[in-house]
Amino acid sequence: MTFKFTQLFFSAAILSSLAACGGSSSSNSSASTTPVGTVPTPAPTPAPVPAPAPVSPIPNLAPVFSSSTTATLTENNTESFYVAAASDPDGSASPSIILSTTGDSALFELDPLTLAISPIGALDYEMPADNDENNIYNLVLTAVDDENLEQSLTVAVTVTDVADTQAFGLSPSVPPSENFDLSTWKIQLPTNDDGGLTGSDNKNIGEAELNSGYEDEYFFTGTDGAMVFRTPVTGATTSSGTRYTRTELREMLRAGDTSISTQGVNKNNWVLSSAPDSNLAAAGGVDGVLTVTMAVNDVIETAGENFQRGRIIIGQIHGDDDEPIRLYYRKLPGNTHGSIYAAHEIFGGEDIYYEIIGSRDNDAANPANGILLDQLFTYEIRANGERIEVIITRDDIQIGQTVIDLSESGYENDWMYFKAGLYQLASYANNTSGSDEVSQVSIYELSTTHDE
Repeated sequence: MTFKFTQLFFSAAILSSLAACGGSSSSNSSASTTPVGTVPTPAPTPAPVPAPAPVSPIPNLAPVFSSSTTATLTENNTESFYVAAASDPDGSASPSIILSTTGDSALFELDPLTLAISPIGALDYEMPADNDENNIYNLVLTAVDDENLEQSLTVAVTVTDVADTQAFGLSPSVPPSENFDLSTWKIQLPTNDDGGLTGSDNKNIGEAELNSGYEDEYFFTGTDGAMVFRTPVTGATTSSGTRYTRTELREMLRAGDTSISTQGVNKNNWVLSSAPDSNLAAAGGVDGVLTVTMAVNDVIETAGENFQRGRIIIGQIHGDDDEPIRLYYRKLPGNTHGSIYAAHEIFGGEDIYYEIIGSRDNDAANPANGILLDQLFTYEIRANGERIEVIITRDDIQIGQTVIDLSESGYENDWMYFKAGLYQLASYANNTSGSDEVSQVSIYELSTTHDE
Protein backbone atom coordinates (compact mmCIF):
# COMPACT_ATOMS: atom_id res chain seq x y z
CA MET A 1 0.00 0.00 0.00
CA THR A 2 2.84 2.41 0.85
CA PHE A 3 4.30 1.92 -2.63
CA LYS A 4 1.12 2.98 -4.43
CA PHE A 5 0.80 6.25 -2.54
CA THR A 6 4.28 7.30 -3.47
CA GLN A 7 3.60 6.69 -7.18
CA LEU A 8 0.47 8.85 -7.19
CA PHE A 9 2.26 11.65 -5.38
CA PHE A 10 5.05 11.66 -7.97
CA SER A 11 2.56 11.85 -10.85
CA ALA A 12 0.76 14.86 -9.39
CA ALA A 13 4.00 16.65 -8.92
CA ILE A 14 4.91 16.24 -12.61
CA LEU A 15 1.54 17.57 -13.77
CA SER A 16 1.82 20.60 -11.47
CA SER A 17 5.25 21.41 -12.87
CA LEU A 18 4.09 21.18 -16.55
CA ALA A 19 1.20 23.62 -15.85
CA ALA A 20 3.59 26.15 -14.40
CA CYS A 21 5.81 26.08 -17.54
CA GLY A 22 3.20 27.02 -20.17
CA GLY A 23 -0.20 25.80 -19.46
CA SER A 24 -1.62 29.31 -18.57
CA SER A 25 -2.35 31.83 -21.50
CA SER A 26 -2.24 34.88 -19.22
CA SER A 27 1.39 34.36 -18.31
CA ASN A 28 2.52 34.73 -22.15
CA SER A 29 0.20 37.60 -23.43
CA SER A 30 2.99 40.20 -23.53
CA ALA A 31 5.11 38.15 -26.15
CA SER A 32 2.66 38.62 -29.12
CA THR A 33 2.61 41.94 -31.22
CA THR A 34 -0.35 41.01 -33.40
CA PRO A 35 -3.77 41.82 -32.09
CA VAL A 36 -6.06 38.95 -31.68
CA GLY A 37 -8.19 38.47 -34.84
CA THR A 38 -5.84 40.38 -37.32
CA VAL A 39 -4.56 38.64 -40.54
CA PRO A 40 -0.82 39.21 -41.18
CA THR A 41 0.14 41.17 -44.41
CA PRO A 42 2.08 38.88 -46.79
CA ALA A 43 5.52 39.95 -48.06
CA PRO A 44 5.50 41.42 -51.66
CA THR A 45 6.13 38.93 -54.47
CA PRO A 46 9.32 39.78 -56.52
CA ALA A 47 8.78 40.72 -60.24
CA PRO A 48 9.53 37.84 -62.66
CA VAL A 49 12.85 38.04 -64.56
CA PRO A 50 12.18 37.95 -68.37
CA ALA A 51 13.71 35.04 -70.28
CA PRO A 52 16.47 35.97 -72.80
CA ALA A 53 15.25 36.43 -76.44
CA PRO A 54 16.06 33.48 -78.69
CA VAL A 55 19.01 34.03 -81.10
CA SER A 56 18.00 33.44 -84.77
CA PRO A 57 20.42 31.19 -86.64
CA ILE A 58 22.25 32.79 -89.65
CA PRO A 59 20.68 31.34 -92.83
CA ASN A 60 22.97 29.24 -95.03
CA LEU A 61 23.57 30.76 -98.47
CA ALA A 62 23.82 28.69 -101.65
CA PRO A 63 27.13 28.44 -103.52
CA VAL A 64 27.76 30.94 -106.32
CA PHE A 65 29.31 30.06 -109.72
CA SER A 66 31.86 32.50 -111.13
CA SER A 67 32.71 30.55 -114.30
CA SER A 68 31.05 31.43 -117.63
CA THR A 69 27.77 30.09 -119.00
CA THR A 70 29.30 29.64 -122.48
CA ALA A 71 32.36 27.93 -123.94
CA THR A 72 33.79 26.99 -127.34
CA LEU A 73 35.36 23.70 -128.34
CA THR A 74 37.03 22.93 -131.67
CA GLU A 75 35.96 19.65 -133.21
CA ASN A 76 38.34 16.64 -133.08
CA ASN A 77 39.88 18.02 -129.88
CA THR A 78 40.04 16.13 -126.57
CA GLU A 79 41.89 18.79 -124.53
CA SER A 80 40.22 20.62 -121.66
CA PHE A 81 38.44 23.81 -122.73
CA TYR A 82 36.66 25.08 -119.58
CA VAL A 83 37.40 25.32 -115.85
CA ALA A 84 34.48 25.37 -113.42
CA ALA A 85 34.65 27.79 -110.50
CA ALA A 86 32.29 28.41 -107.56
CA SER A 87 32.51 29.79 -104.02
CA ASP A 88 30.50 29.51 -100.80
CA PRO A 89 29.49 32.99 -99.51
CA ASP A 90 29.26 31.81 -95.90
CA GLY A 91 31.77 28.99 -95.81
CA SER A 92 35.51 28.79 -95.57
CA ALA A 93 35.80 25.72 -97.78
CA SER A 94 35.15 25.71 -101.52
CA PRO A 95 32.00 23.89 -102.50
CA SER A 96 32.16 20.58 -104.31
CA ILE A 97 31.39 20.75 -108.05
CA ILE A 98 29.71 17.87 -109.85
CA LEU A 99 29.09 17.38 -113.59
CA SER A 100 25.81 15.72 -114.47
CA THR A 101 26.02 12.28 -116.05
CA THR A 102 22.88 12.62 -118.15
CA GLY A 103 22.02 14.39 -121.40
CA ASP A 104 24.80 16.22 -123.23
CA SER A 105 26.86 16.21 -120.01
CA ALA A 106 27.42 12.47 -120.35
CA LEU A 107 29.81 13.17 -123.27
CA PHE A 108 32.19 15.15 -121.03
CA GLU A 109 34.22 14.60 -117.89
CA LEU A 110 35.24 16.85 -114.99
CA ASP A 111 38.68 16.60 -113.38
CA PRO A 112 37.91 16.57 -109.62
CA LEU A 113 41.21 18.28 -108.76
CA THR A 114 41.57 20.98 -111.41
CA LEU A 115 37.81 21.25 -112.21
CA ALA A 116 38.73 21.31 -115.92
CA ILE A 117 36.17 19.89 -118.35
CA SER A 118 37.11 17.96 -121.46
CA PRO A 119 35.22 15.74 -123.94
CA ILE A 120 35.41 12.03 -123.24
CA GLY A 121 35.94 11.46 -126.96
CA ALA A 122 36.63 13.81 -129.89
CA LEU A 123 33.45 15.44 -131.18
CA ASP A 124 32.75 15.67 -134.92
CA TYR A 125 31.19 18.87 -136.19
CA GLU A 126 29.81 17.08 -139.24
CA MET A 127 28.06 14.53 -137.01
CA PRO A 128 26.71 16.43 -133.96
CA ALA A 129 25.96 14.25 -130.93
CA ASP A 130 24.12 16.77 -128.77
CA ASN A 131 20.42 16.32 -128.05
CA ASP A 132 19.38 19.09 -130.46
CA GLU A 133 21.96 18.10 -133.11
CA ASN A 134 22.98 21.73 -133.55
CA ASN A 135 26.55 21.46 -132.17
CA ILE A 136 25.60 23.27 -128.95
CA TYR A 137 26.10 20.96 -125.98
CA ASN A 138 24.36 21.92 -122.72
CA LEU A 139 26.38 20.82 -119.69
CA VAL A 140 24.85 20.94 -116.19
CA LEU A 141 27.17 21.67 -113.25
CA THR A 142 26.11 21.54 -109.58
CA ALA A 143 27.96 23.16 -106.67
CA VAL A 144 27.29 21.69 -103.17
CA ASP A 145 28.35 23.32 -99.87
CA ASP A 146 29.16 21.59 -96.56
CA GLU A 147 25.48 21.75 -95.52
CA ASN A 148 24.38 20.12 -98.79
CA LEU A 149 22.85 23.30 -100.21
CA GLU A 150 23.10 23.24 -104.04
CA GLN A 151 23.33 25.64 -106.95
CA SER A 152 23.26 24.62 -110.63
CA LEU A 153 24.76 26.17 -113.76
CA THR A 154 24.12 25.27 -117.41
CA VAL A 155 27.07 25.82 -119.74
CA ALA A 156 26.37 26.04 -123.50
CA VAL A 157 29.38 24.58 -125.32
CA THR A 158 29.57 25.40 -129.04
CA VAL A 159 31.58 22.95 -131.13
CA THR A 160 33.17 24.68 -134.12
CA ASP A 161 34.22 23.34 -137.48
CA VAL A 162 37.79 23.11 -138.73
CA ALA A 163 38.96 22.59 -142.24
CA ASP A 164 39.70 18.96 -142.97
CA THR A 165 42.91 19.20 -144.97
CA GLN A 166 42.86 15.58 -146.04
CA ALA A 167 39.40 15.95 -147.56
CA PHE A 168 40.74 18.30 -150.25
CA GLY A 169 44.13 16.74 -150.89
CA LEU A 170 45.96 20.06 -150.52
CA SER A 171 49.64 20.39 -149.70
CA PRO A 172 50.80 23.17 -147.34
CA SER A 173 54.31 23.09 -148.79
CA VAL A 174 53.60 24.30 -152.35
CA PRO A 175 52.40 27.63 -153.81
CA PRO A 176 48.66 28.03 -154.58
CA SER A 177 49.04 27.30 -158.29
CA GLU A 178 50.23 23.77 -157.48
CA ASN A 179 47.14 23.02 -155.42
CA PHE A 180 44.63 24.78 -157.70
CA ASP A 181 44.13 25.18 -161.44
CA LEU A 182 44.66 28.92 -161.83
CA SER A 183 45.32 28.82 -165.57
CA THR A 184 42.26 30.96 -166.29
CA TRP A 185 42.74 33.50 -163.50
CA LYS A 186 44.81 36.57 -162.67
CA ILE A 187 44.99 38.19 -159.23
CA GLN A 188 44.55 41.80 -158.12
CA LEU A 189 46.50 42.80 -155.01
CA PRO A 190 46.23 45.55 -152.36
CA THR A 191 49.76 46.80 -153.12
CA ASN A 192 51.23 49.02 -155.80
CA ASP A 193 54.03 47.92 -158.14
CA ASP A 194 56.60 48.90 -155.51
CA GLY A 195 54.94 46.79 -152.84
CA GLY A 196 53.52 49.77 -150.98
CA LEU A 197 49.98 50.22 -149.70
CA THR A 198 49.23 53.50 -151.42
CA GLY A 199 47.92 54.72 -154.76
CA SER A 200 45.04 53.97 -157.07
CA ASP A 201 46.83 51.65 -159.49
CA ASN A 202 47.07 48.34 -157.67
CA LYS A 203 49.29 45.50 -158.74
CA ASN A 204 47.96 42.77 -161.07
CA ILE A 205 49.64 39.39 -161.47
CA GLY A 206 48.75 37.87 -164.84
CA GLU A 207 47.96 34.26 -165.66
CA ALA A 208 51.51 33.26 -166.61
CA GLU A 209 53.19 34.64 -163.49
CA LEU A 210 50.39 33.49 -161.20
CA ASN A 211 50.75 29.95 -162.49
CA SER A 212 54.52 29.98 -162.09
CA GLY A 213 54.29 29.70 -158.32
CA TYR A 214 53.53 33.30 -157.37
CA GLU A 215 52.74 34.08 -153.72
CA ASP A 216 53.32 36.96 -151.32
CA GLU A 217 52.20 38.13 -147.87
CA TYR A 218 48.64 38.74 -149.09
CA PHE A 219 48.25 35.63 -151.26
CA PHE A 220 49.82 32.35 -150.15
CA THR A 221 49.30 28.74 -149.14
CA GLY A 222 48.07 28.21 -145.60
CA THR A 223 49.25 25.61 -143.12
CA ASP A 224 46.31 23.39 -144.15
CA GLY A 225 46.97 23.80 -147.89
CA ALA A 226 44.22 26.36 -148.47
CA MET A 227 44.64 29.30 -150.83
CA VAL A 228 44.74 32.27 -148.44
CA PHE A 229 43.68 35.82 -149.33
CA ARG A 230 44.55 38.67 -146.91
CA THR A 231 43.48 42.26 -147.44
CA PRO A 232 44.39 45.26 -145.24
CA VAL A 233 41.95 48.04 -144.54
CA THR A 234 44.33 50.52 -146.16
CA GLY A 235 46.15 49.85 -149.40
CA ALA A 236 46.38 50.46 -153.12
CA THR A 237 43.02 50.51 -154.91
CA THR A 238 41.89 49.67 -158.42
CA SER A 239 40.99 53.25 -159.27
CA SER A 240 40.78 56.75 -157.84
CA GLY A 241 37.02 56.31 -157.53
CA THR A 242 37.14 53.69 -154.77
CA ARG A 243 38.44 53.56 -151.20
CA TYR A 244 38.32 49.78 -150.99
CA THR A 245 41.13 47.26 -151.32
CA ARG A 246 41.15 43.69 -152.59
CA THR A 247 43.06 40.47 -152.96
CA GLU A 248 40.84 38.93 -155.59
CA LEU A 249 41.01 36.55 -158.52
CA ARG A 250 39.67 37.73 -161.87
CA GLU A 251 38.58 35.12 -164.41
CA MET A 252 40.62 35.18 -167.65
CA LEU A 253 39.31 32.70 -170.23
CA ARG A 254 42.15 33.57 -172.61
CA ALA A 255 44.45 31.53 -170.30
CA GLY A 256 47.56 33.61 -170.91
CA ASP A 257 47.05 34.43 -174.60
CA THR A 258 47.86 38.11 -174.36
CA SER A 259 46.84 38.69 -177.98
CA ILE A 260 43.26 38.66 -176.70
CA SER A 261 42.12 41.82 -174.96
CA THR A 262 41.00 41.58 -171.35
CA GLN A 263 37.80 43.50 -172.13
CA GLY A 264 34.92 43.21 -174.57
CA VAL A 265 32.83 40.46 -176.09
CA ASN A 266 35.73 38.18 -176.98
CA LYS A 267 37.37 34.90 -176.04
CA ASN A 268 38.48 36.24 -172.67
CA ASN A 269 34.94 36.80 -171.34
CA TRP A 270 31.53 35.12 -171.45
CA VAL A 271 27.96 36.18 -172.13
CA LEU A 272 24.48 35.12 -171.07
CA SER A 273 22.56 32.74 -173.31
CA SER A 274 20.00 35.53 -173.75
CA ALA A 275 22.62 37.49 -175.74
CA PRO A 276 22.36 38.03 -179.55
CA ASP A 277 23.76 35.27 -181.76
CA SER A 278 26.74 37.41 -182.77
CA ASN A 279 27.81 37.76 -179.13
CA LEU A 280 27.27 34.06 -178.46
CA ALA A 281 29.65 33.24 -181.29
CA ALA A 282 32.30 35.78 -180.29
CA ALA A 283 32.45 35.09 -176.54
CA GLY A 284 34.76 32.70 -174.75
CA GLY A 285 31.79 30.97 -173.08
CA VAL A 286 28.05 31.09 -172.49
CA ASP A 287 26.43 31.27 -169.07
CA GLY A 288 28.46 29.87 -166.20
CA VAL A 289 28.77 28.32 -162.75
CA LEU A 290 31.26 29.41 -160.08
CA THR A 291 31.71 26.97 -157.17
CA VAL A 292 33.82 27.90 -154.14
CA THR A 293 34.37 26.01 -150.88
CA MET A 294 35.87 28.36 -148.35
CA ALA A 295 36.08 29.73 -144.82
CA VAL A 296 36.11 33.33 -143.68
CA ASN A 297 38.93 33.61 -141.14
CA ASP A 298 38.63 37.25 -140.12
CA VAL A 299 36.77 40.46 -140.93
CA ILE A 300 37.48 44.05 -139.91
CA GLU A 301 34.84 45.13 -137.39
CA THR A 302 36.24 48.47 -136.19
CA ALA A 303 37.08 50.52 -139.28
CA GLY A 304 34.78 52.76 -141.24
CA GLU A 305 31.15 53.63 -140.77
CA ASN A 306 28.53 51.29 -139.32
CA PHE A 307 27.31 50.10 -142.71
CA GLN A 308 30.87 49.04 -143.65
CA ARG A 309 31.89 47.10 -140.58
CA GLY A 310 32.40 43.37 -140.77
CA ARG A 311 31.48 43.05 -144.47
CA ILE A 312 33.44 41.65 -147.41
CA ILE A 313 32.63 40.45 -150.92
CA ILE A 314 33.53 36.81 -151.49
CA GLY A 315 32.32 36.30 -155.07
CA GLN A 316 31.04 38.27 -158.07
CA ILE A 317 29.84 38.28 -161.62
CA HIS A 318 31.28 41.46 -163.10
CA GLY A 319 30.22 43.10 -166.34
CA ASP A 320 31.69 45.97 -168.28
CA ASP A 321 30.77 48.62 -165.68
CA ASP A 322 28.19 46.95 -163.47
CA GLU A 323 27.81 43.77 -161.43
CA PRO A 324 24.91 41.41 -162.03
CA ILE A 325 25.75 39.97 -158.61
CA ARG A 326 28.01 40.66 -155.65
CA LEU A 327 27.97 38.06 -152.89
CA TYR A 328 28.63 39.37 -149.37
CA TYR A 329 29.61 37.84 -146.05
CA ARG A 330 29.07 40.03 -142.99
CA LYS A 331 29.76 39.42 -139.29
CA LEU A 332 28.88 42.31 -137.02
CA PRO A 333 30.85 43.27 -133.93
CA GLY A 334 29.56 41.28 -130.97
CA ASN A 335 28.02 38.55 -133.14
CA THR A 336 29.51 35.08 -133.40
CA HIS A 337 27.86 34.16 -136.73
CA GLY A 338 27.88 35.91 -140.08
CA SER A 339 25.17 36.49 -142.65
CA ILE A 340 25.26 36.13 -146.43
CA TYR A 341 23.42 38.39 -148.85
CA ALA A 342 23.64 39.42 -152.51
CA ALA A 343 23.43 42.69 -154.39
CA HIS A 344 22.09 42.83 -157.96
CA GLU A 345 22.94 46.00 -159.85
CA ILE A 346 20.53 46.96 -162.59
CA PHE A 347 22.50 47.75 -165.76
CA GLY A 348 23.36 51.43 -165.36
CA GLY A 349 21.06 51.65 -162.34
CA GLU A 350 20.62 51.00 -158.63
CA ASP A 351 21.33 47.96 -156.45
CA ILE A 352 18.67 45.49 -155.32
CA TYR A 353 19.57 43.40 -152.26
CA TYR A 354 18.67 39.77 -151.53
CA GLU A 355 19.11 38.42 -148.00
CA ILE A 356 20.10 34.75 -148.17
CA ILE A 357 21.22 33.88 -144.62
CA GLY A 358 20.39 36.34 -141.87
CA SER A 359 20.14 40.08 -142.31
CA ARG A 360 22.36 42.78 -143.77
CA ASP A 361 21.14 45.33 -141.17
CA ASN A 362 23.74 47.24 -139.18
CA ASP A 363 22.25 46.03 -135.89
CA ALA A 364 21.25 42.50 -136.92
CA ALA A 365 21.34 39.74 -134.33
CA ASN A 366 23.14 36.45 -134.88
CA PRO A 367 21.52 34.78 -137.89
CA ALA A 368 19.73 31.55 -137.00
CA ASN A 369 21.61 29.61 -139.66
CA GLY A 370 24.67 31.83 -139.78
CA ILE A 371 28.27 30.97 -140.54
CA LEU A 372 31.05 31.16 -137.95
CA LEU A 373 34.54 32.40 -138.66
CA ASP A 374 36.76 29.50 -139.81
CA GLN A 375 33.69 27.43 -140.67
CA LEU A 376 33.62 25.69 -144.04
CA PHE A 377 30.78 26.39 -146.46
CA THR A 378 30.25 26.30 -150.21
CA TYR A 379 28.60 28.82 -152.48
CA GLU A 380 27.49 28.38 -156.06
CA ILE A 381 26.65 31.22 -158.42
CA ARG A 382 24.72 29.89 -161.42
CA ALA A 383 24.08 32.26 -164.34
CA ASN A 384 21.71 30.95 -166.98
CA GLY A 385 19.99 33.15 -169.54
CA GLU A 386 17.66 35.48 -167.67
CA ARG A 387 18.36 34.33 -164.12
CA ILE A 388 21.10 33.98 -161.54
CA GLU A 389 20.73 31.46 -158.73
CA VAL A 390 22.81 31.44 -155.56
CA ILE A 391 23.00 28.29 -153.42
CA ILE A 392 24.77 28.09 -150.03
CA THR A 393 25.58 24.69 -148.51
CA ARG A 394 27.30 23.52 -145.35
CA ASP A 395 28.17 19.88 -144.73
CA ASP A 396 26.40 19.04 -148.02
CA ILE A 397 23.14 20.51 -146.68
CA GLN A 398 21.59 23.54 -148.37
CA ILE A 399 21.24 26.37 -145.86
CA GLY A 400 20.42 29.28 -148.17
CA GLN A 401 19.24 30.05 -151.69
CA THR A 402 17.96 32.92 -153.82
CA VAL A 403 17.10 33.63 -157.46
CA ILE A 404 17.67 36.92 -159.27
CA ASP A 405 15.52 37.70 -162.30
CA LEU A 406 17.61 39.27 -165.09
CA SER A 407 14.79 39.65 -167.64
CA GLU A 408 14.45 43.40 -166.98
CA SER A 409 18.02 44.12 -165.88
CA GLY A 410 19.55 44.98 -169.27
CA TYR A 411 22.50 42.59 -169.44
CA GLU A 412 21.65 40.91 -172.78
CA ASN A 413 24.50 42.61 -174.62
CA ASP A 414 27.04 42.81 -171.80
CA TRP A 415 30.17 40.69 -171.36
CA MET A 416 31.05 39.12 -168.02
CA TYR A 417 33.61 37.35 -165.87
CA PHE A 418 33.66 35.72 -162.42
CA LYS A 419 35.63 37.04 -159.44
CA ALA A 420 36.52 35.16 -156.25
CA GLY A 421 38.57 35.89 -153.15
CA LEU A 422 38.39 38.91 -150.85
CA TYR A 423 37.16 42.40 -151.65
CA GLN A 424 37.53 44.48 -148.46
CA LEU A 425 34.58 46.81 -147.82
CA ALA A 426 35.57 48.51 -144.58
CA SER A 427 37.54 51.69 -145.03
CA TYR A 428 38.85 54.80 -143.34
CA ALA A 429 37.78 58.03 -144.97
CA ASN A 430 41.14 58.82 -146.56
CA ASN A 431 42.35 55.23 -146.89
CA THR A 432 45.72 56.28 -145.48
CA SER A 433 45.34 55.59 -141.77
CA GLY A 434 48.28 53.23 -141.66
CA SER A 435 46.21 50.67 -139.78
CA ASP A 436 47.42 47.07 -139.91
CA GLU A 437 43.91 45.59 -139.66
CA VAL A 438 43.25 42.85 -142.20
CA SER A 439 40.49 40.55 -143.36
CA GLN A 440 41.24 37.00 -144.45
CA VAL A 441 39.55 34.13 -146.27
CA SER A 442 40.76 30.64 -147.19
CA ILE A 443 39.61 28.78 -150.31
CA TYR A 444 39.69 24.97 -150.43
CA GLU A 445 37.94 24.33 -153.74
CA LEU A 446 37.56 26.57 -156.78
CA SER A 447 35.98 25.72 -160.11
CA THR A 448 34.15 27.33 -163.02
CA THR A 449 32.23 25.88 -165.94
CA HIS A 450 30.76 27.49 -169.08
CA ASP A 451 28.76 26.30 -172.04
CA GLU A 452 30.34 26.67 -175.45
